[in-house]
Amino acid sequence: MERIAEKKEKIALFTCMPPVRSGIVAYSKLLIENLSDFYEIDIYCGTPPLQKAKNTFHHTQFLFRHLKLPYEAIIYQLGNHESFSFVYPYLAHYPGITVLHDIVLYQSRAKYLINSGKYKEYEEEMQYCHGYSGKKMAQVSLQYPMPGYSAFLFTMNKLVIEKSLVIGVHTKYFQEQLQFEYPAKKIFQVPMSLDMPAVEDLKRKVRERYTISDKTLLIGSAGFVDQHKGIESIIEVMNSVQKKYNVHFIWLGEDRNNMIQKSIEKIANPEVREKLKKMFTVTGYLQEEDFLSYLRELDIFINLRYPTAGEFSGVLWLALQSGKATVMSDLPHLYEIPEECVLRIKLTKETESLEEALLSLLEYKDQREQLGRRAKEYVSQNFTIAKMVNTYRYMIDEVKKVPRVTISDALLPRHWQSFTLSGLLASLSLEQPESWKNILEHLDLG
Repeated sequence: MERIAEKKEKIALFTCMPPVRSGIVAYSKLLIENLSDFYEIDIYCGTPPLQKAKNTFHHTQFLFRHLKLPYEAIIYQLGNHESFSFVYPYLAHYPGITVLHDIVLYQSRAKYLINSGKYKEYEEEMQYCHGYSGKKMAQVSLQYPMPGYSAFLFTMNKLVIEKSLVIGVHTKYFQEQLQFEYPAKKIFQVPMSLDMPAVEDLKRKVRERYTISDKTLLIGSAGFVDQHKGIESIIEVMNSVQKKYNVHFIWLGEDRNNMIQKSIEKIANPEVREKLKKMFTVTGYLQEEDFLSYLRELDIFINLRYPTAGEFSGVLWLALQSGKATVMSDLPHLYEIPEECVLRIKLTKETESLEEALLSLLEYKDQREQLGRRAKEYVSQNFTIAKMVNTYRYMIDEVKKVPRVTISDALLPRHWQSFTLSGLLASLSLEQPESWKNILEHLDLG
């Protein structure tokens, strides 16, 4: 007798997909691919995906689909990127599992509210999350741009955490910190994992593409170039170490504001300035295959981030998994990465500490290889796809046991009070199809 296949539970997953450029996109694709072995997953995006994919929808279709056949669980991927702004109304009205890829959400949330002209809402949300100091900072920042470092002092994550039934974070440090702040909340560490396919046959692409000699040692960083990734220190140190070693620096990613070239232009000595221009390469956005092959060819990977949004950088994970000798900022939330796997850079002496680390790694090939080997072993043992999937399965089981969050609307910022079903319908300007009528007649739209 033929065995009838067991029907999979149906879950919804809110995330960003291409054309959005974010490490969370690659993470979500891998998660969906592997979690689909256990669940039927519908994916909801903020922007229409580049290519039509199975069970992938624009977020405006969620209400009808969920009301017609409710999901067993809803998962929200959330990062400090404005592209995730579409998630908030759904998270508020249909709470579920929220995975925070960044602890600090200020930059994305504030940018969305301010750019949308929602100044009062911005002020109220800052006050709710951070009290009087948050309200005053919001008022000041509407008049004068907030200094970059100050923005990282305001997480703007309180409403997200309070509204969610279950929270996932990538590091033990933040799991323990948030559990202390929210003792009644179920908060789990979700192991970071990304796909690292074999691309050994592509290993020489970067040297051929940019005409870099095999005798040149390649040092690199990755991601979007911004002021918090140690650009000034990297340029100063590269100028120093090139006097003794044949080196080239390659940035795997986009420099949208041309920050590297602008920083080099500040150097007074024209001879040094021209030499550094030739020593630095910015690839621009890379397709996944090219990114991985370029990364594999680096001799040393630098991951400087300060201040930080509390993320476990996807590119850092890939560098460790690739067995790269990695130099990284000495950040408390990443202390679980063992000392023998990376060289840490002191935040208070970034330039001096970076130069010391690079000189050591450039001088001793054995040290580079040993550091990379230990890093790869650590990641391979502790951050597997299986562990990630099992954690999600456990969170899905747990979220079913948690009663829906009940926070008095009177305590919420007024714009969060509008995140009701009727508010969602109004904000999306949806025309109610005929097939909705019977469902909506039996719903409490308040």
